[in-house]
Formats: sequence, C-alpha cells, structure tokens
Amino acid sequence: SLVAPAGWSGTTEWGSLTRIAPGVQYYQSIGRRWAVWGKFAGIAGFEDNPSRRSVTWSPQLVVIRTLKDGTLLYCGAGSLYHRASKTLFPIIGVAWNTDARTGLSAVAAFPEAYARYRFSERLALRADYEWDTRVFGLAANNPTVRDGYLRIRDHFPALNVEFTPARKATFAAGVRWLGGRDVTIYDRDARTVAEHDVEAAWAFSLSVLLGS
Repeated sequence: SLVAPAGWSGTTEWGSLTRIAPGVQYYQSIGRRWAVWGKFAGIAGFEDNPSRRSVTWSPQLVVIRTLKDGTLLYCGAGSLYHRASKTLFPIIGVAWNTDARTGLSAVAAFPEAYARYRFSERLALRADYEWDTRVFGLAANNPTVRDGYLRIRDHFPALNVEFTPARKATFAAGVRWLGGRDVTIYDRDARTVAEHDVEAAWAFSLSVLLGS
C-alpha cells in the first residue's frame, strides 16, 4: 500500500491506497533472431476493498529482434483500460548486455529506461526513468467523492541499490524524484470532478521482485 498525496484542501482526503497486480506472460521464440512476448494483468487499485470496479486491465504485446552481438530491439504496444481512464501506449526500445553478471547494462526505452552497474551477481546500482498510470476505486465513505475514482500519473527518475540473494528474488531500496505527478478525481459515473498537479518532491521506495 502507499500513502495518497495531499488532497485539494491540503490534508489527506483519502487513506492508504493499495495496488495488487497479478498477471500472466508468455514468451515464444520464432527462429534464431525473432521472438514474441505477451503479458496480461488485472491490476486492482482500491482505497477500502477490492471489487470489479477497481480493476484496470493491462494487455501488452511486443515483438523482439536479437542482433548478432546480443543487443535486443523491441517494439509493441500496451494498454491500461479502466472505465475512468483508458490509456494506449507504445512499447519501444533497445536493450544492451542485460544478462551481464557484472558490469554495465542498459535499456533505452519507453515506458521504462534504466542503466545498471553490477558489482557482483548479488549487488547492483540502478538508475532508471519510469512512466506509470494508476487508478484506484475510492471508498463508499470517501469525503471527496463517494464510490468515485482516483487516477495518479507519474514520470520520474530514480536511483536504487539492488540486492539479489537468490536467482528469482531481488530487493531494491532507493530514492525517486516525483517531479511530474498529476492527480485526477472522477465521480462514480467516471466523470471528471477535479484535476491537480502535485508539487514536486523526493520519495523513498522499497520493493521486492519475485519470479523471472
């Protein structure tokens, strides 16, 4: 869960917001140089209790080309579909040396780009840029809009230290600069009630990644 940004009156007008994002993905090689990667997630964002109205559907499809030196080129598209906010975005980029056990690797892409330096297989420093849109269903007793929706859009740079004690478990801690956040509130019928640009600020982040 996360603490919501300040509301319109300068106080927090909603409590903690929770986001759960289960999904499935599939990777298929096509010959030696081509591959297709697909992902589908159902992202539940809510203030009080999860429900069908709190879910954002997120399909993604990417075509990947591997060059002779191992560099990956990829291009595709993704979507974040919620009744209050519908976003279609490109997925495009270049990935270099991402399987390196030590040393530098990088991805120049959208919606996420990063550069990572591995001191060892377990310890790394990562600088990245990320774009993200999240929609939350507000509680029935929310003082701003009952049964409404909250959308938070971010684009931010971050710096993290990553620790990987096992092959499929990575812990990351760092700081991010929230310099491009905007917040929109919708009523229960998905009509815009208010829009607000949030003042830039530093934030601390802590995350755990399990799986491939």
